[in-house]
Amino acid sequence: MDQSQEETFFESNFVRGAAATLALAAGLAFVVTKKAKLNNGKTVDTIPGSEQSVPGATESCENSLDDESFDDFPGGPLTVLYGSQTGTSEAFSNQIQEQGHEHGFKVRLIDLEDIETDDHVRDIIYSPEYLDPKTNRVKVVFIVSTYGEGEPTDNALNFFNILKSKLGIATDGPCGMDGVADSSFFEKMDYMVFGLGNKQYEHFNLVGKFFDSALEQLSAKRIVELGIGDDDDDLEGDYESWKSDVLWPTLKAKFVDNDSGTEKCIVEASSASKPNLQYSLKYVPVGNTSSSTNETDLDLIQNSSKFYFNSANCPITVSRELRSS
Repeated sequence: MDQSQEETFFESNFVRGAAATLALAAGLAFVVTKKAKLNNGKTVDTIPGSEQSVPGATESCENSLDDESFDDFPGGPLTVLYGSQTGTSEAFSNQIQEQGHEHGFKVRLIDLEDIETDDHVRDIIYSPEYLDPKTNRVKVVFIVSTYGEGEPTDNALNFFNILKSKLGIATDGPCGMDGVADSSFFEKMDYMVFGLGNKQYEHFNLVGKFFDSALEQLSAKRIVELGIGDDDDDLEGDYESWKSDVLWPTLKAKFVDNDSGTEKCIVEASSASKPNLQYSLKYVPVGNTSSSTNETDLDLIQNSSKFYFNSANCPITVSRELRSS
């Protein structure tokens, strides 16, 4: 390569390098400008590949309202808070959410584990978008289990302590609880409670009873008397009766206008297409051994039901009470 060729080569590379540098600088300037607009405009954004929010951004959460208007829900918003140890209370709460639309309510679920401090009560439970526009109050259904010997479930412990602290009862709650008794702390709440328990235990349904009583003492308004479910008898039956005969009729009578179009919601829900089920029931005559009894693909079965398909008969050798009265 002679001198003139070298000069042309280096000049060409210099021009390309300078162009690349200018392009990179322009890109960085665009990103910085965009971030500044996001921060000033309080727009939600995240850094790609990260869970870190842009400073000043407004967080979104799983329970936020979608674009549907409350015009579609004449009963307005309804919050369901659950305290569950093994999943039963959570499953019961899910049923309320699934049925909410057909009864005219926009339902959100909140795990009581998310309510750890006084500020969480104000910011989450009393979220402005879930205040009833007619009353400027929040209506809440509590589905809570009693665990062990009259104790709250692990996920409900902090809220249990919030109630105690507002009643002036000493508690070892987290720092976010101001510990100051406040008899008006829940004055903007309408509530109802369903408690799950087992009468075999001495302190039957203690947590549900405590929630029901404490909320009233803290100025919340009870919508209906405490509902009780007994796992020693028929817990699911107790809940279904309460839900069908008490929960929905009471809520609709109190919060849904007769001419609000709730019947339209029910008709639309009932006219929805039936789900395409993966299994069908087939009658097999006694003694017919030609049909295989192991045709079910266990991968298509929910974990909670698998034991019905692969269980084995086991003889009972000992049956005795673990506790004596």
